[in-house]
Amino acid sequence: MFRDASSEASARGSGWARWRVAGRLARRQARRSLGSSILIVLLIALPVAGLATAATLATSQIPTPEQYLDSQLGKTQTRLTIVSGPDPSLRQAPVDPSWWSVDVDSETVDPTHAVEDPLDDVVPLLPAGTPTLRIDAATVFMKTTAGVASVSALVGPAGDPAFVGRYDVVQGHAPSNEHEVLVTQSALDDIGAVIGGDLQLRNPDRTFTITGIVDIVDQLDSTRTVVLPDAEPGELLGQAAWYLPDDALTWEQIQQLNTQGVTALSRTVALNPPITGTEMDAAQLVNPWSILSGVLIGGSIVAAFVAYQIALLAGAAFSVSARRQQRALAMTASVGATKKDLRRIMVLQGLVLGGLGAALGIVLGLAGSWAAMRLLDDGNRTVYWSYAPLPWLLAAIAALAVVVGTASALLPARSAAKVDVLAMLRGARRPQRAKRSRPIWSIVLIIAGVAITAVSVAGILWVRASADGGDPIRSDDIRAISPQIGIFAGPILAQIGVIVGGHWLLTQLSRPISRVGLAPRLAVRDAAANGTRSAAALGSIGAAVMLGTFIVGALSLTVGTQAHGYTPPAPLGSLFVEVYGTGEEPPSDARVQRAEGIVQAQSPASVAILRSPVSAYEVPEGDRADAEVALAVPGKPVRCTGDENGSIDDACGHLLDLTQGLYVTTADSLPALLGRSPSGQEIRTFRDGGALVFDNELLSPDGKSRIGFWNAEQAFENGGPAAWNEGDNVQMGEGAVLELTPPEHIETLPAVLVKTPDQYRYTTLISEETAADLGIETSQVSFVAAFDEPADEQMVEAINGASGIDAGISAQAVTGPPSPVLGILLVLGATGILMLGTSAIVLGLARIDGAADDATLAAVGATPGLRRGISFWQGLIIALLGSLTGAAAGLLPIWGLIAASPYMYAEDIPWWAIAAIAVGLPLLVAAANALTSRRRPVVTRRTAIA
Repeated sequence: MFRDASSEASARGSGWARWRVAGRLARRQARRSLGSSILIVLLIALPVAGLATAATLATSQIPTPEQYLDSQLGKTQTRLTIVSGPDPSLRQAPVDPSWWSVDVDSETVDPTHAVEDPLDDVVPLLPAGTPTLRIDAATVFMKTTAGVASVSALVGPAGDPAFVGRYDVVQGHAPSNEHEVLVTQSALDDIGAVIGGDLQLRNPDRTFTITGIVDIVDQLDSTRTVVLPDAEPGELLGQAAWYLPDDALTWEQIQQLNTQGVTALSRTVALNPPITGTEMDAAQLVNPWSILSGVLIGGSIVAAFVAYQIALLAGAAFSVSARRQQRALAMTASVGATKKDLRRIMVLQGLVLGGLGAALGIVLGLAGSWAAMRLLDDGNRTVYWSYAPLPWLLAAIAALAVVVGTASALLPARSAAKVDVLAMLRGARRPQRAKRSRPIWSIVLIIAGVAITAVSVAGILWVRASADGGDPIRSDDIRAISPQIGIFAGPILAQIGVIVGGHWLLTQLSRPISRVGLAPRLAVRDAAANGTRSAAALGSIGAAVMLGTFIVGALSLTVGTQAHGYTPPAPLGSLFVEVYGTGEEPPSDARVQRAEGIVQAQSPASVAILRSPVSAYEVPEGDRADAEVALAVPGKPVRCTGDENGSIDDACGHLLDLTQGLYVTTADSLPALLGRSPSGQEIRTFRDGGALVFDNELLSPDGKSRIGFWNAEQAFENGGPAAWNEGDNVQMGEGAVLELTPPEHIETLPAVLVKTPDQYRYTTLISEETAADLGIETSQVSFVAAFDEPADEQMVEAINGASGIDAGISAQAVTGPPSPVLGILLVLGATGILMLGTSAIVLGLARIDGAADDATLAAVGATPGLRRGISFWQGLIIALLGSLTGAAAGLLPIWGLIAASPYMYAEDIPWWAIAAIAVGLPLLVAAANALTSRRRPVVTRRTAIA
């Protein structure tokens, strides 16, 4: 075959002939090894499909200039808004009216020109007879099936055909008179009506007929909005906008309007912006690189991870394929093929299969992105503007897949070229042995990775300490950037060390595991005898688990940081209702009783009443000199140093917040306030005139609670009991010190520290009798209602409906910060899919590679149970070892983040999720491998291993 090609080469060149023959043989071998070929194609296609899907979803978020203008203007030509009083120096960016400025004094930063009141209307500034459409924003109270809800409203002719593309009437028709309205689908559902039904507003009470459903281009389907013909003056909260249906203003006309405090978005100017010679020329109508840059940066990181996974697993697959082709390769060598020819055959297989995988992946990615856009559609049409795959980006992804697929075949091709023709013709093969240098390099890399992480943490702490040492390091300084890189580079290096020593580690584990039983002995020996395949599996599974572990940990730490800084008004799941007075007057007893009756109507399990002490602002001006205000006193002095921005240390600010948490309540209220029944000590201390303290910082060294009393006039002048002093006498400036001014006197009470899951608005509770004895007057009143099931917005709407608007009663369901559980479950699912997919590929290769061994076992009497046991242990050994090493590597940067951040805590890490990734998923992989194992062996001729 190759000799014929050599004779033919005299006319056409031997190089081309040999490549052509090698290509033909590569195609034939790929067809003969159909199972492993399909595996390799899928291995390449699936990651490519994921990258293509993500890339297409991202590029579909980039609008064309025309699409963006339609979303802002509909079919109109210009939008005008009033942003300031008349100022001859006001100027705006041609394509972005929200970017505007006026001349200011360089020293005082005050406007150069006199500040005037904004205009009320832009119509007088336009040529007489210019058609305009005005749209205002408002907030109204709408009657729902549950009660009364606050919803957003558009006021004006939003149903006009000129607004198609911005406000679309999708059902029914636009209003034709002042008694008709449009609503969104969500609002219609909450009203419980149909088109032609009534919409009832509260305060003022008005009734409208619903004529249709409006779809707002940049609004979620879940947002409740109504379109009103007019509104009460007090309802208008947003900025008015005037639209010109027919007139696209020129740049000169816009500049004239700017001097009157009016900015404009003109379709003509935005599509052909002038050069103004200012920094505002940097504004762009549509900036595709704002998304593409993120896609390229983030995509490059993901592509590197994907390429790494493909290279490991495809390389293992090609190694298995090469061993199965050893007889065919030997025959090819026996008829004159050189080592270069054998390498060409294997490399061209990689090229062919890589190309097929890339093509299939792109097709799947295009279909997947199209389906994902429809699944992710939430009604906001400014997220995915259109289905817009970017050809050059998809071509780059496909090219990467072809390159990686071809590169994955290089090492197996090199090994295949080192043939012993006679040994290969008789089918003999030797088990792979671990190189002696591998464990040394593995240990060196692991130690280096851990050391880099530790040094990086120390570097981050040093950079932070420099901020307090008078010579802060800039965030863009290499000394600040390097530790941040190192905290992630170290774990990756450690994981590479595990991969390098993976084969050696398996050989070391083979002896102790062999003692467990026959099935684990055969499984671990198979893994150790096929080091290329096993090490690739360890690396691939370890990388997936490392990424999953880090994401779970980082997500939990981030949410935990938010939770630590969040102070709910009451226990999560409760209903918090505030009752207000009028002006300086506290709420009347009648209003308080009415509010309590409304809360009780919701059938709560328990209800608590909270009364806050009178603040300095609530004391009448003439009485402040003789009045006192009471607050809790922290157990240690409060002294906060301000920076140049007026910011203070979070810990010091926390102490100041604690002082505001003194509240008066009753013994019957404690279950709802604590979220549980009070203990015997808590109820005795409370009834005997003591205090319940919710933070250890409020306890004095002897374990007492201290209530401080300040002169109301002094507190009013200072803006509270704390005052700025020292420094440059600049309030909240650099060098200024914020500290509690000494109170007039302090009362000490016995106290008990209360443990609750969260820090609530109230930090110190005393009884009404204790407050009366101390002379503490109360003002504002709140109710906390506890339920068997968490309170929801329907309860809030019911209270709004029962109390009436402007009745001085406000309700909220206490929901707390977002929970990381859903995100963790998604990461677990993604990691599980990645691990199952990786394991399925690797274990599938093991089955293909070990078909002859399986037949031999069956021939010597191995039961189906034993063969399934071998499959189970094959999956468990590889998946468990890979996941444990990956989880350890993933926890390294998490440890670094905790050590380097004062706001992150190890207790926020969901160890159950880490255990599920590191142990639960490998058990699932092992079980799946056992259940899908082949029951009937493929009878084949077995050749002894030489």
